[in-house]
Amino acid sequence: MTGPEVSLRVADLSRRFGTVVALDRVSLEVRRGETLALLGPSGSGKTTALRLVAGFDRPDSGTVELGGRLVAGGGGWVPPERRRIGYVAQDLSLFPHLDVRRNIGYGLRIMGADERDARVQELLEMVGLEASADRMPHQLSGGMAQRVALCRAMAPRPDVVLLDEPFSSLDQALRVQLRDEVRALLRLAGQTTVLVTHDQQEALAMADRVAVMRAGRIEQVDAPEVVHARPATPWVARFLGAGTLVPTTIGNGLAVTEMGSIRLLAEPPVAADVCLIRSEHLELTSPGEGTIAAVVTARRFEGSYVVLDLELPSGLRIRGDAPAAMRAVSVGAELGVSLQRDPGTVAFVDDAT
Repeated sequence: MTGPEVSLRVADLSRRFGTVVALDRVSLEVRRGETLALLGPSGSGKTTALRLVAGFDRPDSGTVELGGRLVAGGGGWVPPERRRIGYVAQDLSLFPHLDVRRNIGYGLRIMGADERDARVQELLEMVGLEASADRMPHQLSGGMAQRVALCRAMAPRPDVVLLDEPFSSLDQALRVQLRDEVRALLRLAGQTTVLVTHDQQEALAMADRVAVMRAGRIEQVDAPEVVHARPATPWVARFLGAGTLVPTTIGNGLAVTEMGSIRLLAEPPVAADVCLIRSEHLELTSPGEGTIAAVVTARRFEGSYVVLDLELPSGLRIRGDAPAAMRAVSVGAELGVSLQRDPGTVAFVDDAT
């Protein structure tokens, strides 16, 4: 993809800190109006990548292009303030001595007063903060402060807005509410965005595409539904917590396990020895013909459903969601387990890492 359809392009981007390789030849593109999540555990390189895009650090090799303009690498370097980026830090970093209106308008000082006021008012109305325009940051709730920080980042109409773990300091209920609101606002504005997070649910819920990172490299980039349903590697499957990798034999388009057979979404490119079994693949019933016996080793109430940990006769442990009729089942109870053939699964050679 070339031209104006791409807002951000990084190619072969690398960064070392002494002997530590923080980023290892990473390449990706972010389309105009798209939200891309960089998802990975601590130390995976996602924050380093964000800092290199923002211009807070310089790459050892590789290039960064923003809006079709080379801003890092290839002998060139553009400082952060000239990169046409918006940045929302973990701590939001609102100016404590400026009210909401002046915080949002801070990056618009080169505009005329009328144009600046019109842009600030547009953003205030977009996020429903018109009545709070004269409040100081210490007078704002966490959710309101989050909206102000996002508006300030979007105010100059940047090529890309960078969100660095923006919801990490919020409680769970507010985090879910705000991520939905922010996602809607970004889409309404048509704003290209890169979100850095270690929270799988946050990435899957907010992003148009997810780049899963590990040890300085990108393991997989795809739509959230694809990354979840068809992880590219065993590591991605384990990291996303998408299910359990169970021993399998592949044949005739099926993955054959001790619980039964399940259709493959695609034939693996090489001989596979494990397949991904998710909770929706399992049928939990009373023990009987056509099922394999499993013992409940733990149960966890999650509000709208109950999660059961099960141990099969082989010693394999799997996890499933209890059907309504079995939510009162106790630890030590025996259930019957079988597999549905649909919606299908993926198979891998297990790297055990």
